[in-house]
Amino acid sequence: MINRKKNVILIFSEDTSTQYLYEAAKKIGYQPIFIYLSEKDIDSSYPYLVLDIFDSDTQNIVNIIENQYGEIFGIVSCIEQLTNKVALIAEAMNINVNNTSTYMTLRDKTLMKSTWLQKNVKTPQMFFGKTIDELTSLTLEFPLIVKPVFGAGSAGVKIVSTEVELINQIKKIIRFNKTVLNKEAAQTSGYLIEEYINGREYSVDTIWINGEPIIDGIMSKGTPVGPNFPDRLYFTEVDLDQKIKSDILSEAHSAAKACQIENGATHTELRLDEKNQPYVIEAALRPGAGGSFYQIFEKTSGEPYYEMLLKSYIPQEIMRIKKYRREWKPMENLFWYNVSYKGQGKIKEIKVGEKLKHEAIDKIFLRKRAGDYIAAEGESFSYLAWITGCFPRDMPKKQYFEFLEEFEKDIQLSFY
Repeated sequence: MINRKKNVILIFSEDTSTQYLYEAAKKIGYQPIFIYLSEKDIDSSYPYLVLDIFDSDTQNIVNIIENQYGEIFGIVSCIEQLTNKVALIAEAMNINVNNTSTYMTLRDKTLMKSTWLQKNVKTPQMFFGKTIDELTSLTLEFPLIVKPVFGAGSAGVKIVSTEVELINQIKKIIRFNKTVLNKEAAQTSGYLIEEYINGREYSVDTIWINGEPIIDGIMSKGTPVGPNFPDRLYFTEVDLDQKIKSDILSEAHSAAKACQIENGATHTELRLDEKNQPYVIEAALRPGAGGSFYQIFEKTSGEPYYEMLLKSYIPQEIMRIKKYRREWKPMENLFWYNVSYKGQGKIKEIKVGEKLKHEAIDKIFLRKRAGDYIAAEGESFSYLAWITGCFPRDMPKKQYFEFLEEFEKDIQLSFY
C-alpha cells in the first residue's frame, strides 16, 4: 500500500539537528521525511526512510521515494558528502534549486578554487596534483597547506614545513581518497597544495534565495596553528570589529556567487592575513556542522534559521519570498566545541564526568558510542563529541581554549 503524505520534503541531516528541522518543517506546513543511508543511528522519533543513495542509480531512487510518498516538494541536504548525489535526485524530480554544476564546484576544491582565482575572489594560490611525481616540476616555499580535493571537516588537512612532510601527507591523502571517499567515486581525486595564510579564522554561514544572501551567521575560530586542523572551536563574537565583519561577509558572498549559487545554504571558511585582508579557504553547499550551528544562530539572534533553510530548498517557497534580509547581530558569545581525543580503533567505553555539569555548558552531543570505530583525529570525518554553551561576558578571548580544554578532559575514551 502506498503511504502518500501531503507536502512531503526529504531531509538528509546530522541527528543533532533532526528535532529542530522537524519542528521548523511542521511550522511552515511540510511533512519532513528523514533519509538514512543505513539502519545505524536512526532516530525513530521522527518519520524516516532507509535508503542508501550511493548503492542505486538515480532513477531507481526516485521511483522508490515517489512510490512511497507521491509528490516531493523539496530536498534538503545538510551533509557535504551527499550534496552531489542529492542534487541529481532533486534534478530528476524537477525540484532542484541550483544548477547541478554549482553543487560539483562547491564539492570539488580544484573546481572551486580555480573558479575563485579566475573571478578575482581572494583565495590562497594553489597547485593540484594526483601523483607524487608531479612535485618535481614545482618550486616550493614552505610552510604549505596540503589537503584532499574532496575533503570535509578538515580531514586530511595539514601544514607541512619540509618536502619529506609534504610527501608523507600526500601518501596519506591518496590512501584517504581510496578508502573514506570511495562511495563518492573520488578515489583518484588527488590533492591540493596551498600557500599558508597565518591569521585569525572565521566561518560564514549564509542562506540564499534567488542569488541573494538573506541571512548570515558568523563564527570566529581564533588562530588555529596546526599541524592538523580538525574542527575545534567556533564562537559568536558580540564585539566583532565592524570592518572585519563587513570584509569577511563581502568576500564570502563573492565566493559563493562566483560558483553561481542561487538557493540553499553555504558554509564558507576564511582567514585573515597580516593586513587583516580575508582570504577564502574553502566553501560548501550545506549548513555549518550539518545544521548544528543554526541552533546557536537562532539562540543568539532570535532569527528563524531552520525555517529559512528549509524554504531555500523548496521551489514553491522560494517563489513566495519577495524580500527578506537580516543583519548579523549576535547577543551572546555562544560556542560550539569539538572535543579532541587521542588514539583510534573500536571504542570500549566513553565516560562523561561531573565537570560538564557547569552553568557555561548547554548541551553535550556524543557523536560516537561504545562499539563504534573512530579513526585518528584529523584523518576522517568522525567526531567524538560536541559541547555547546555560552562564554561569560567578561572572559577574555585568549582564555577560551584553556577554559574549554578543562571540560574536554572530563570525556574519557578507551579502546579494545
